[in-house]
Amino acid sequence: MALTKWHVGSGNEIGSEAAIHAMHDIFESDETADAALLIDASNAFNSLIGGKEFLSSEGTTQGDPLAMSLYAVSLQPLITLLGIRSSAKQCWYADDATGAGALTVIRKWWDELLAAGPALGYYPNAKK
Repeated sequence: MALTKWHVGSGNEIGSEAAIHAMHDIFESDETADAALLIDASNAFNSLIGGKEFLSSEGTTQGDPLAMSLYAVSLQPLITLLGIRSSAKQCWYADDATGAGALTVIRKWWDELLAAGPALGYYPNAKK
């Protein structure tokens, strides 16, 4: 299983700073040979498994104090699965994901994210 660094920002006022430091550590590692792929999800806070959207009045929205914690918990199975199926190093912040390593490793991580993400409620936006 790959060394995985991730931080989803839940309960941490400086979550983005923690993600920056995690990515710095990943880039400094000898195992990160080629590149990093940065991914953003489509409509992450208002999407359900199966791609259906729900109204803000039906659940948490971005900015809701509970949103990050609930979103972090919902991402954990996907992060774990990607760590098992790929040797890419990972860093997550909210709906932003980063996979780093050799190009072939990153490609495998991306393919796994595309395959498993929607089934687990994460919809990678390849256009971004």
